[in-house]
Amino acid sequence: MKNADKLYDQVHCRISQALTSAQTYRKRNLKSFDFVEKYVRISKDSKVVEIGPGHVLAIIHVAYSCEAVAFGLITEDMKKNFTGFGIKCESYDANIDNFQSNLHGNFYCILHIEVIEHLNRWPFEVLSETVKLLKPGGKIILSTPNFVRMSNRLRPLHNFPF
Repeated sequence: MKNADKLYDQVHCRISQALTSAQTYRKRNLKSFDFVEKYVRISKDSKVVEIGPGHVLAIIHVAYSCEAVAFGLITEDMKKNFTGFGIKCESYDANIDNFQSNLHGNFYCILHIEVIEHLNRWPFEVLSETVKLLKPGGKIILSTPNFVRMSNRLRPLHNFPF
């Protein structure tokens, strides 16, 4: 396994135009990657999807050469940068969309990295849809910010990108 910091640098250089480059995001993304690496056995044959995609999906894709799909409100810049890595992009709005039935049972790992707290839709509905995408024995990694920390409570007030 390659060093996670080097993987992050490689990924960040390619997609930094589409995503924020703040040091706190680097730290968060590396922690998320470390968590996935520790608890999910990803291989080259794995299919991984990130809903609300960011650096973590790209790091996993580069590290494991696995199939990766980004679901979300994807800008043209993000699409260009993700597809440059060989990551498929699918337009998906978790507030209103349900997944097509042909996607059900296709993914080994699904990432929800600090996304679900931004949705207007009831999280139970979103997760009920997400579970349908999993292969038997698949994993969902879901994280939310620690709102006990003052900087995480103030972040939405200062129009920081998520």
